[in-house]
Amino acid sequence: MSTLERRYRLLLKVLPSWYRTDREEEMVGIFLESRAGEGYDDLDGEYGWPGWPETRSTLSLAVRTRFAADDAPAHAVTLGDVTRRIALLGLVAGVMWSGAFVASIVFGLVHGFEAVRVTPWTVVELAPVAALAALAFGWRTLAKAFVALQVCGGLVGLSLSLSQGGALQWATQASFLLPSWLALACLCLGFHREARLPSVKPWLVAGAVAGVVGAVATWFQVGLVLPMALALVVLLVRRWRDPVTTWAVAAGSAVLLPEANFMVVVMQDPRSVYVAAIVLLTAGTLVPLVAAMVRRASVPGFRRP
Repeated sequence: MSTLERRYRLLLKVLPSWYRTDREEEMVGIFLESRAGEGYDDLDGEYGWPGWPETRSTLSLAVRTRFAADDAPAHAVTLGDVTRRIALLGLVAGVMWSGAFVASIVFGLVHGFEAVRVTPWTVVELAPVAALAALAFGWRTLAKAFVALQVCGGLVGLSLSLSQGGALQWATQASFLLPSWLALACLCLGFHREARLPSVKPWLVAGAVAGVVGAVATWFQVGLVLPMALALVVLLVRRWRDPVTTWAVAAGSAVLLPEANFMVVVMQDPRSVYVAAIVLLTAGTLVPLVAAMVRRASVPGFRRP
């Protein structure tokens, strides 16, 4: 086995084992044959590396097979469905933030002060609205670009908070940005070209409701973490038999917990809304895990280690 072949086989390790079992030898043969057509020689075999086209296509294939939509083992399809559900919930949460952003501006205008300084980097808080609409109508790349724009805006604010406000303000800002980072990662991993698109109407309605809730919560200075926690728990109760939903709720609850805990412990803001949010988010994180253990234990033939 040449060094080039060994390196290509190492690259193929990013693919799931079930896929490599069926296709690895075929892929290696095609790769070596294509390199032979490009003037493959002993020097290339000893010192060559897989090129960027092979690397890019293999990584893309790894995403499509590990976060599969269909024609894959059940665990790969489930992981893909959970990732896509987390992305959609993240977009809906982002729309809630957008509603809060608009409400804060209107609140400042009504009461005669500038609640939020409007800059190009703060306007990107409206990007989740465009992202959810783009994804609902099938424009995957555009949706990812809008969420990436929001993340970039958040990173700019994060760098400014570190330079101007110190570590405490930086940690506060970072806890607020965790949901958007998770949404972007799940959007890129889950909604590849082979993934099914979500139904348009339910998610647009959910986004509209979230935007209104975010605006109302901000207007009355309740905060957003409690409405988000309530929404996740209601979703968990209504769809507790669906493992895709329960795992998505667990991930969403876990990523919101740092913000709620930070407000109570670090910022010393023990308002009941944050305490209630911590309780709900903890339940939303732990209940799906316990339910998964119970389901697994009820499978015939299962034995605890």
